[in-house]
Amino acid sequence: MAFSNGAPSIVQDGLIFSLDANNSMNYIGSTSLQSIINPANTGSLQGNATVAAIPGGIGQSFYLDGANDEIVISTSGNSV
Repeated sequence: MAFSNGAPSIVQDGLIFSLDANNSMNYIGSTSLQSIINPANTGSLQGNATVAAIPGGIGQSFYLDGANDEIVISTSGNSV
């Protein structure tokens, strides 16, 4: 199923984890995250991964430096 409001469609079939750096509902701790579509699915920021403001003040994004940062996701007890 795809959803659209005039923008390109977002496919959600089979989607198990969805994050939005601008949505405070994603944060359940300083490094802990939960999925927007299924709060039972959680994740954690690893290494030096952070949420940072986008230059120009247009929101936030997840910042991973490409060295050792990652977001580890767990769905129903299984990491993906």
